[in-house]
Amino acid sequence: MKQLFLTLILSTSMLPCPAGAGGAAATYEELPSLASGDVAIMAASFDGAVLAGTGRRGCCFSQAFRWSSQEGDRWLAPRNEAEDSSAWAISRDGQIILVETRISTAMQVHRWLPDGALVAVTPIGQSHQGRDMNADGTVIGGAEHLYHSPDDERPYLWSEAEGFRILPAPEGADGTRPTHFDVDPAVVHGIFFVDGPEPGDPAVPMRIRWRNDEIDPSSLAPVPDDTLQIGEIALEQSLQAAGINRAEPMSIVWMDLQGGILLGTEPFSSQALIWTRSNGVCRLQDWLRALSVELPADTRWEGSLVSPDGRVLVGVAYRNGGEERVPWRVRSEVPLADLALAAPGRAASAR
Repeated sequence: MKQLFLTLILSTSMLPCPAGAGGAAATYEELPSLASGDVAIMAASFDGAVLAGTGRRGCCFSQAFRWSSQEGDRWLAPRNEAEDSSAWAISRDGQIILVETRISTAMQVHRWLPDGALVAVTPIGQSHQGRDMNADGTVIGGAEHLYHSPDDERPYLWSEAEGFRILPAPEGADGTRPTHFDVDPAVVHGIFFVDGPEPGDPAVPMRIRWRNDEIDPSSLAPVPDDTLQIGEIALEQSLQAAGINRAEPMSIVWMDLQGGILLGTEPFSSQALIWTRSNGVCRLQDWLRALSVELPADTRWEGSLVSPDGRVLVGVAYRNGGEERVPWRVRSEVPLADLALAAPGRAASAR
C-alpha cells in the first residue's frame, strides 16, 4: 500500500504566543480513568462530549473504548481472549463507534452501538479496514487490502440501506480508499495513488470523489486537496512572519477540513506544535499557557485532535519522563481557531 507522508517546513520561534492571557473562556480537564495503558484517542463526537479510541489490554492486545463525562470509560469486551479491537471514528452524537477487530489473521469492521452490541459491516477476512463514518453512523467507508497485489487496496462502502459493496477505482490506481463524507449524502471523498513520472519516483497522490457509488471524473486531480491546502496556508504564514531564524520540519498529526486548526510535532525536538488561523504557528505548551486555564507543572503536552465543532482540543500529558501518560481536553465557549491570544496583561478574545 502506498501512503502519503506530509512534512511542512515551519518556524517555531517566530510567533510570540504569550503566556498568561486572562479572560479566555476555556477549561482544562484531565481524564485520569484513561491514564492506565497506552491510550490513543482517535475520534470525538461533534461537541467533544464523547471520545473514542484504543488502549492496551494486558501485555499484548489492543482494546477499543468510549469515554464520556457522564459514564466514564467503557471498554469493548473481547469475544475471544486473543481478540484485538481498535476504534477509528464516531458518529456526530457519540452513540455509534466504528471499530475494527482482529483474531489472529481474521479482521472485521463493526459498528459498536450504545447497548454494547457489535453490528458487522464487512465480511470476515484478512484485510478489511474501516476508515470513516458519516454523521449519523449509517454509512461506513473503508478499504480491503489485496494481498495478491501488495500495493493495492479496494475501496468499499457499507450502509444500512444497501449493505456492503465495493466502490470502483480508477484504472491503474493503487491504494484507493474513502477519506471523508460530504455534506451531500450521495458524495464520498477519497484518495488514490499513481506511479510517479519516472521509474523510482514517489507515488503521486490523487483525489477522487464518488457520487451515487460512481466515480465523478471531474474530481480526479492531483493532491493537494482540502487538507493539504490547510498545510500550505500554515506554511505561507510561517514564512511571512518576521524574525524567522530557524526552520525545522513539522510532521502533521491532525488537521481539520475547514482550515482552522492544525496539530503537529517537530520530529527532532519532539515539541508539539499548533497552528490556528488566528494565531499562526506556536508551541502547544505556549498556546495552552496563554489561555486562562490552570495547568499542572512538570508536564509535556501533545495534541491529538479537535472536536468537529472546533471547541474541544484533546491530547495527552506526559510526566515523570514519559512514564505517566494522562489524556486531557480543553473546552472553549468559542471555536478555538477563532481565539486570538493577547499580549501579556490583556485578555484573549474571539475574532
